[in-house]
Amino acid sequence: ASAPLKQTGVTSVGLRGLGASGTLVLVDGRRVQLATQEDTANDTGAGFYDLSSIPLGMVERIEVLAEGASAIHGSDAIGGVVNIVLRRNYTGSELQTGVRATEAGGAFERHATLSTGIVRDKLSVNLTASVRSREALKAAQRGFSATQDQRDRGGRDHRLIMGSPAILRSLGTGINGVTDENGDPARFALVPQGQDGTNLSPSDFEGRGGFFSSRIRFFDAAPYTDLIGVQENWAVGGTARYEFSENLQAYLTVNGGQTNFTTANDPPATSGGGFGGTNSRVPINHPQNPFGQEVLVSMIHVEAPARPQFVDIDTIRTTAGLRGTVWEDWEWDTAATLGREDFTSRTLDLDKNAFIAALADGSFNPFGDPSTNGPINAALYDSLLETATIAGDSQITSLDATLRGPAFSLGERNALLAVGVETLRAERSRASTNPPFGRPAESDSARTSSAAFAELYVPLLRTDHFGLQLLSFR
Repeated sequence: ASAPLKQTGVTSVGLRGLGASGTLVLVDGRRVQLATQEDTANDTGAGFYDLSSIPLGMVERIEVLAEGASAIHGSDAIGGVVNIVLRRNYTGSELQTGVRATEAGGAFERHATLSTGIVRDKLSVNLTASVRSREALKAAQRGFSATQDQRDRGGRDHRLIMGSPAILRSLGTGINGVTDENGDPARFALVPQGQDGTNLSPSDFEGRGGFFSSRIRFFDAAPYTDLIGVQENWAVGGTARYEFSENLQAYLTVNGGQTNFTTANDPPATSGGGFGGTNSRVPINHPQNPFGQEVLVSMIHVEAPARPQFVDIDTIRTTAGLRGTVWEDWEWDTAATLGREDFTSRTLDLDKNAFIAALADGSFNPFGDPSTNGPINAALYDSLLETATIAGDSQITSLDATLRGPAFSLGERNALLAVGVETLRAERSRASTNPPFGRPAESDSARTSSAAFAELYVPLLRTDHFGLQLLSFR
């Protein structure tokens, strides 16, 4: 019943406010593998492109098409296209390093990138390596995030709708000995603050009635959470080109890296009953149950770790191809691309079955206030926690070929023709040992696409009169 975890350990780009899954990212004009994680900005489970495996020293320039291009590239380009052009024919060595800090503290960062380029006769090679580390930025370190209640800023109250100490719920029409604000048997009871959960009587509890009465004790998780987690990243890459002749070249691009990310989330939560809730019953014979009846308990486990999440991402991508010229002015290019990402996320979370068992045997006491009179159950949490794991991978395989050159002459000007074909296979799989409520434990997706295009540019007007005007036929 805890809130969903953040999307962590990835670097994405989104254009026109349509999210990362609506922006197509290309490297040298070719697609890269999807991140194994889903784009949490929408409910479709769509994929996006993780840029963290590309060392910055490999990048020559970045081209941005800030207009929708879905008619050409598909729905993942509805927001636009970002093309990362890698550096080639670079000679020399370059070292970039530095630190970044914020005046208010948090997110202190160190980085270094080493690039070198060598040209020897017909061979040119460019190599790059980069490392980066960043400390956490706590939500409490910024005024805008120091509380989850954003109503004073014109926002919404995002505090969790259960609290600490716990909220109890009747399995029937009311809780014995507890009345609500109207004097009727209470459906809900608030565990009193400032006590250790022993020697209580029903009169110590404050009762509430009505369906939404469980929302009378909120929990602000901001002091427990990270806005930005601890991140360690390294990436290496290189490009090589060999000229067999003036009309034939071979080229190779390889890049990969690893990202390790650790972040603190809000503490585990238990929602007693209701839609998506846990059957967290406190039995009649529980040694601290003063009601003589079973009750359901909803609570934030403030004595448990704040759900630390550890993310490991390994990526590699290789493109190998040939390019050259034929018939003097015609250029051709063909290449194969292989890419893969392996993703693992490990989160320390509450073992619901172990928690229910601890309530049933009376070893867990839900009636205390651990914030003021703890520890109460702190020693139990080593046996009540489990490691929830999400693991998966994403792969891409593609083949493409293009041919372009002058098709025919119109006086002093040439009509240019470009034709090409491409076939691509993309696969993505995920498996979770503890999926969110309503989500499958395993998911697999695959897409195979084949495309062909032809484009003709015909110059119609002379440049020295009215400027050059082109018509394009596709």
